[in-house]
Amino acid sequence: MRYIIVFLYGFFLSTTANSAQEKEQINWKTWEELDQSLAKKPKPVFLFFEAEWCVYCKKIDRVAFKNPEVIKQLNKNYYAVRMDVNSTQPIFFDQQWFHNTETRSKQNAVHELAKLFINQPEKGITLPATLILDQSFRLKQRLFSYYTSKHLLNILSD
Repeated sequence: MRYIIVFLYGFFLSTTANSAQEKEQINWKTWEELDQSLAKKPKPVFLFFEAEWCVYCKKIDRVAFKNPEVIKQLNKNYYAVRMDVNSTQPIFFDQQWFHNTETRSKQNAVHELAKLFINQPEKGITLPATLILDQSFRLKQRLFSYYTSKHLLNILSD
């Protein structure tokens, strides 16, 4: 009987520890929530643009965005927003509506809000795309490639 109790106690502790680790995640905001948060308390902004078909976007999500230090830095010091560039949902941000107007004419149509932030002259849209903005919403850094947790932590610390 004693072994059963010890086993159950150990099982309970390991399950609780795993649940706590699984719950640790980046507090992603919607554009609307970002708008409200910036009005209440200005803070730097981390924008991550992705697409379902983007392999490196998925790798960043699996590796860098699961790193406890990255999660801690982003949740403590930034408002984080992630956006699927192919989204068809209208978005209200900065007192105006943005749409994906290409959905009827193009496959993998790009939302106009994504175009506004990550369109590069002569290159167009490149993913993954990450923008870091200061608390006044001015651009500090743009990344248009894969990055490791270590690289991201160095950027977030600057």
